[in-house]
Amino acid sequence: MLVAGDFNMTLDPHWDRRPGRPDGAGKARRRLQSFMRQFQLVDLWRMEHPGERDYTFFSLPHHSYSRIDYFLGDSFWAQGTVSAEIGTQTWSDHAPVLLSYAPGLNMPGLHFWRMNESLLQDARVISDITGELQDYLKHNISSEISSSVVWGGLKAVIRGHLIKWGSRLKKEHHSLVNEAVQQIQQRELQYRQSRLPQDFDLLLEARSQLLALQTKQIAHSMSLAKQVHYEHGNRAGKWLANKLKQKQRADTITNIRGPRD
Repeated sequence: MLVAGDFNMTLDPHWDRRPGRPDGAGKARRRLQSFMRQFQLVDLWRMEHPGERDYTFFSLPHHSYSRIDYFLGDSFWAQGTVSAEIGTQTWSDHAPVLLSYAPGLNMPGLHFWRMNESLLQDARVISDITGELQDYLKHNISSEISSSVVWGGLKAVIRGHLIKWGSRLKKEHHSLVNEAVQQIQQRELQYRQSRLPQDFDLLLEARSQLLALQTKQIAHSMSLAKQVHYEHGNRAGKWLANKLKQKQRADTITNIRGPRD
């Protein structure tokens, strides 16, 4: 379920209104919050921007800013949300709210995101995720929001940060591999010209560094392969079908030799 539009009130006057004073919509706000709890809806913009303040409406008579335009989605939309942004207020008295959603994340037949457990071996990732967890829970734990909604939003936020770190570390790995290859080329050329033992040692050191990087990548690829084989080993899917086709081809008798052949 996805509910979107101008609700003409804030979900939280403290965070969604400036100055942060009551807006006289307490009864309507409680009804909306009850509706969100009933259908387990979460504020998708707040899910992507915990602890931030931004506004979609400016009231000229009251000289106040408020965020009254929302995308409210259930766990299906929360898990597929890529980004949620508030645009620039131009000709309208409301600013646009932009939601980017990847439907393929929840469509049958397509790959689901899997956590790369090697990310948890990086101290930077642990520190960042710990901070995000604390910040999210600080601003979203409330008696008015069901635990299932908080949990669904938390999973989406943490997944987004892990995807970000995965992309960053992948780029760092590729950069290190390229640097190691260039270093090997330079030291190879240097050793060819000098034939000195110390230059040969430097060449071996550069090769060892590249081997360590490649071994790390191979270990990760093998782990993924084992996981795929484990998940699909006892299922009637494409993986099993391909294995059966290979066995059928290997066992098929294509011709028979007679006594005169």
